[in-house]
Amino acid sequence: MAKTQSRWLLAPMILTTERLTIRQFTATDVSLAYLRWLNDGEHMRFSNQRFDTHTHESALEYLSSFKGSESVFLAVELRDHAQLVGTATVFSDSRHGTADIGVMIGSEYSGQGIAREVVCAVAESLDTQGFRKITIGTSAQNVRMLGVIKSLGFKPDGVKLRQEIIDDVETDVLYFAKFPKRPDS
Repeated sequence: MAKTQSRWLLAPMILTTERLTIRQFTATDVSLAYLRWLNDGEHMRFSNQRFDTHTHESALEYLSSFKGSESVFLAVELRDHAQLVGTATVFSDSRHGTADIGVMIGSEYSGQGIAREVVCAVAESLDTQGFRKITIGTSAQNVRMLGVIKSLGFKPDGVKLRQEIIDDVETDVLYFAKFPKRPDS
């Protein structure tokens, strides 16, 4: 069977919001502040990044893992200052028309609505690109992220019961999805 061109290829993303620029993450974004966020066990308590010690080299390896893939690693910066405040990922699957969003906001920028702004902008871009299903997930303990996800209209899409251990507690991982409306659907 011949392989056909997919209609769900992730386009390059350069997004702007009222406060932010969301663009391709580059090697120059691997700063001391970025590494400090990744290595802050309390700040990363809901992320599996907490299990690793991150170095400049390991961050560059992670960045290079996106080369040639269907996914993208994005830098989130303040528009007015070109200052990195976080990152986002989009893991897409062109065969199924799905895209999964991840977001990490630096500790000193947490609680300012930046995660909501990022998820909203990225989800809108994926919708515009025609992806049929947009997903996001988080720990059941991550109350702030759950608020962001629900406020943006994502609906429950599954649960992995007792999937992870956070603060010595077996914790569910909750998944959510949006199915953008299409004129022909």
